[in-house]
Amino acid sequence: MKTIVFLAILSFCFFCSPVFAVDLGNGVEYIPQNRKIGVGTRSPSEQLTVNGNFALKENSEPEQTSGYGKIFINLNDKELYFRASDQSSVKVTNNGSLAVSGYDNLGNHTATQNLNLSGYDINGVNRIKVENGTVSNPSISFITNQGSGLYLSNSNGEVSLATSGAQRMVISGSSGNVSIGTSVSNTKLLVNGTTMSKLLVNESFYTLTSSSNVNINWNDGNKQIITLAHNPIFTFTAPSYGVGSLTLILGQDNYGNRTVTWPSSVKWPGGTDPVLSTAPGYIDIVTCIYYSSNYFCQIGIDFQ
Repeated sequence: MKTIVFLAILSFCFFCSPVFAVDLGNGVEYIPQNRKIGVGTRSPSEQLTVNGNFALKENSEPEQTSGYGKIFINLNDKELYFRASDQSSVKVTNNGSLAVSGYDNLGNHTATQNLNLSGYDINGVNRIKVENGTVSNPSISFITNQGSGLYLSNSNGEVSLATSGAQRMVISGSSGNVSIGTSVSNTKLLVNGTTMSKLLVNESFYTLTSSSNVNINWNDGNKQIITLAHNPIFTFTAPSYGVGSLTLILGQDNYGNRTVTWPSSVKWPGGTDPVLSTAPGYIDIVTCIYYSSNYFCQIGIDFQ
């Protein structure tokens, strides 16, 4: 009789008291009113609340259940799986890498599948390392045109841009020189083709230092200036880019009457060297076209 009364009271408590807990042993509590189980806690907030660590034993893959996800340790590969109801899964491998089923492998190992982040960004990454690639298969390319993208052209760090499987632009790994339409560049920018610009200006003139012998290296700039404090003998270093338009400004110092000896490759109208301005502070402007190893020049004098 006492037993019957006790069970009746217990049943009443199960269904009426929201705070009543059944101790199932080993710190496991069952709250009948909320149908929740707490491990290490008497106040489970979810259907299963664990206050502490929990371990999973290796087992065979569970069957698919519509509307339910699964967490398990695969008995075959001993790796942890988080599986959705559609059977897609994220796997934590034994070396700490992530493998997302059907899409990618991430971590310190050889990837066996592609990485697909369609519609999403990659943020907070320190660096991304890729294979060198080739002109027909760039290492960084586009889904709709995999022959267009970036690749490493050689072992010297030369980076190239390809479109539709053809090399279009090259950045030198050693000098940083850029070439478009050709793979060789001895200048900061070399374009093999027609260019168009609304406005093209030089940042500044390259300034030469006066002395008895002055070498004018046209690779330092196609517009150069010198104040004559001597009667210099000029030598020219040809521009590496081939045909070019060159400008040289000659200024007399405070004494004036300075003269110049020109290289034999400099050609003047009528074959006669010009006479420079002689007054102190006066300026002469020489303009030349470099062509076929010669400089075809004209001069404007007596700018005051």
